[in-house]
Amino acid sequence: MHQFWLHLKVVLTPCQNREDQTAEAIVEVPTNAPSPTTPALGAGKSVFLKSRSATVQRSGTAKLSNPFQDLMRRAFSLNADRHAVRPMVSPSPHSTPSDQPNVECMLERQDTSQELATSPSHHLQLIWSVYHTGHSSLSNTLLEEELEKVQDQQNKVMGELHSALEEKLRLESQFAETNERRKELELKIIAANEMVQIFRQERELLHIELDNALQKAEEVSRIKGDSSGTMYFSEFSITEIKEAVQNFDPALKIGEGGCGTVYRGFLRHTLVAIKIIKFHSMHSSQEFQQEVKVLSKVRHPNLITLIGACPEPCTLVYEYIPNGSLEDWLRSSDRVKQLPWQARLRIATELCSVLAFLHSWKPSIVHGDVKPGNILLDAHFVSKLSDFGICRLLSSGERSSNNTTAVHLTNPKGTFGYMDPELLVEGNLTIKSDVYSFGIILLELLTKRPTSGIANVVRRAISAGTLETILDPSAGGWPYMLAKDLAHLALRCCEMSRRNRPDLRSDVWTVLQSISASCQ
Repeated sequence: MHQFWLHLKVVLTPCQNREDQTAEAIVEVPTNAPSPTTPALGAGKSVFLKSRSATVQRSGTAKLSNPFQDLMRRAFSLNADRHAVRPMVSPSPHSTPSDQPNVECMLERQDTSQELATSPSHHLQLIWSVYHTGHSSLSNTLLEEELEKVQDQQNKVMGELHSALEEKLRLESQFAETNERRKELELKIIAANEMVQIFRQERELLHIELDNALQKAEEVSRIKGDSSGTMYFSEFSITEIKEAVQNFDPALKIGEGGCGTVYRGFLRHTLVAIKIIKFHSMHSSQEFQQEVKVLSKVRHPNLITLIGACPEPCTLVYEYIPNGSLEDWLRSSDRVKQLPWQARLRIATELCSVLAFLHSWKPSIVHGDVKPGNILLDAHFVSKLSDFGICRLLSSGERSSNNTTAVHLTNPKGTFGYMDPELLVEGNLTIKSDVYSFGIILLELLTKRPTSGIANVVRRAISAGTLETILDPSAGGWPYMLAKDLAHLALRCCEMSRRNRPDLRSDVWTVLQSISASCQ
């Protein structure tokens, strides 16, 4: 079996002081000695471990660069002071006895060789153990420091994640709570809308029931011949009329037209408007009788109240309306007299209400001359429809060409621009004639434009998307969608053909109520 040896070579370098020495060792280890870290190599192979020691100081202590050198110094320092290890040389056959070392040296050398031969494996194991222990200790220290840094970073990240998770949970909770509130509000809105619809339906039913009750009372009174229960009318003498207007003082005149003059008066401790009718023909007398006949029996919040009359001369006494007519407000350039859009919408709704009431009367009452000049405004800007001189009562037996109840007029009367085109062509007056006039007034309230061609102007503006540019700016800025809905409704009322016009009592009234409710 082959062996390899760990050769220890100690070289003594001469220095100024004998204590300062530098040693170099080569250790030869047998091949059959097991390595502490690697398996034994094959026969004939050698392992050379080479290390340099640090300089030995005067104090006798060694300053080593690593644990391996320290072990080497401790292993061979026992005999370092007594013996100097020289290179092993084989004796020459030609050497003389004098050249041979003495017995003592040979024995010492032999002891040293045996020591080296018997314990190389132990020393190698110790050397490698110290070497790896030093590196392991250093590595463990660095590893612990790195682990601490990683742990700190991990704790920091976990803390941030925990905070983010808590914030997420808080936001999700707030979102869920907000969503629940939104759903509750939506349910409340739906319930409120349903209640509004129910109230509207109930109100319409009450209106219908009231109208039916009034009509039945009128019919019963007419059948019994008792007019005292239905006549809201008083007769005044000419003396009372003169005293009320101070013998027709021009300073008390508040209006004058082709049909007569209106004065402000104080009659029976009541502020009144007194209208003196001018008689040009029998028609004037008929108009007087017609207005007395209608207004003495019909009452409505948006209908002017006829207090009484004086037969000679033909004089009508009305409630006094302080704010004049709607025409005065629409035609006035005075900035004080500007109607906001809210008031205009209310006036349109009130006008629709009173016309629908008249049309539902039995027999139906057609005003025939609906225009801004006949719509008066009281102190609270509540509208009052007046001037029923040319109104007509429609009997169910009279029919027009389109099979609607009508009365034929040989000489139609009214105001151009507000008159039904079919009335001018055919001469038939129907409730749809008032619908046309209502549509024109609604367009005037929106635009404050002249009646001539107003429907075509609005229709083109809607098609071009420029409706907002023709709305009356003095109304304070119409809400666009509201104005657009009103314009569409007005154009339907202004259709040339009567059959295409809506019914004021159902269709128009429902739309206006819906628009008014959306503005509240």
